Amino acid sequence: MTPSPWVGAAPSVPALSPIQFVDVDPDAITEDSVLRKDLGLNSFDLVSVTTAAEAIFGVTIPDSKLGAFKTVGDVISFIESARQA
Repeated sequence: MTPSPWVGAAPSVPALSPIQFVDVDPDAITEDSVLRKDLGLNSFDLVSVTTAAEAIFGVTIPDSKLGAFKTVGDVISFIESARQA
């Protein structure tokens, strides 16, 4: 399991860290972590996390994509693809 690149990804923007929205040890978050089950995110939390990720990584995550994100890895893959576009 790979540690999440979100951990420490934006030290200059700690108030926007997606990690702040979960009550889980950041070291325990991996790409395989399930957003709802493992991290306990509800729909509002997922919007908050993706909004923070947009600000940190400079991408736009359409609302229509939110339902497709099941794991941290899904979000990471989308962000990596969006940054390369």
